[in-house]
Amino acid sequence: LNHPEPGQDLLPQDAQLHLGQAIPHAAMDAETERQVVPCTRAIDQEFIRNIEVDSCNRHLVKSIILMAHGLGHKVIAEGVETKEQLALLTEFGCDFAQGYLFGKPMPAERIPALSPGLRMPP
Repeated sequence: LNHPEPGQDLLPQDAQLHLGQAIPHAAMDAETERQVVPCTRAIDQEFIRNIEVDSCNRHLVKSIILMAHGLGHKVIAEGVETKEQLALLTEFGCDFAQGYLFGKPMPAERIPALSPGLRMPP
């Protein structure tokens, strides 16, 4: 068994999973990001697409969620478009989801009207 050097990627570049911050860094400053999304990881919509029929993607998504939870992270699935996708993600224990199933992109100032009591970050 070969042990990777510190900082060495464990997977080839083309096989690395699309785990990233749930909210893009450019959307907020570092302090706000730590308050809003501590230890939250996103699963790219490329993995969510077709999980209803693609067993490989389904197993990958389930494994990503288990791995993230094992590290103490919350998980958000990006690009959820169908109730079937949401049902599978719920079954797998995904913490959050976003996508067209819930609504189309909109200006931030419209969000409080749709979700009374939601506190927007500064």
